[in-house]
Amino acid sequence: RYFCVNSLESIEICESKYLTSEVLEADGLPVPRYALITSEDNLDQALEAVGGNFPVVLKLLSGTQGIGVSIVDSYASLKSVYQTIAKLAPENEILIQEKIDSDYDLRIQIIIKKFDPINPKKDNCVLLGSMKREAVEKDFRTNYSLGGKVSGYEISEEIKDIACRAANAVGCHWCGVDIMIDSKDGKPYILEVNSSPGLEGIETATEKDVAGMMIEAIEQQLKWKGNLT
Repeated sequence: RYFCVNSLESIEICESKYLTSEVLEADGLPVPRYALITSEDNLDQALEAVGGNFPVVLKLLSGTQGIGVSIVDSYASLKSVYQTIAKLAPENEILIQEKIDSDYDLRIQIIIKKFDPINPKKDNCVLLGSMKREAVEKDFRTNYSLGGKVSGYEISEEIKDIACRAANAVGCHWCGVDIMIDSKDGKPYILEVNSSPGLEGIETATEKDVAGMMIEAIEQQLKWKGNLT
């Protein structure tokens, strides 16, 4: 028998930003208001679903490393950006999200030992590392792969709990949970869950051997040989 750190189902959930938002919302977790744009005909309906105000965020459902994410600040731009994406990638549906007001986000990498969707226990969640990501100059995206600035960040128990619950909800044993804290009211929102988060940025930010910690968690703490669930 072989163990896969993340199941195909969990990977597929994380691959679709819309499905991720649905799963997290169903589990009572905080996510920005969102809607799926399936055609130009439902632009108005989708915009209304996220509050009807600009700016808003448009995302390709399967974009990675910040690619396929746009901030739109007017209805004319919304229509134009959507038409462009629809022309270049007609097979792609688009996620629209309300924009959370913040200059940075948090990437939190964790390990879930054993899933318990009904009553997840805190000691089942191992925090590998957390970092603050700030946008690259003249851009809004915070991804390390795009040049975003990263630094170590000590998260609160509330944020750790949200990240652990998010991983448990999507079914990932190992993942990176991206959380943004609204600068207006201090409320945290889960932006995405990444089933294959990079290690370079978080190891740079935390100055820790996160890869080694992950391997140790798998070999020692999780005891996969006796617990292949």
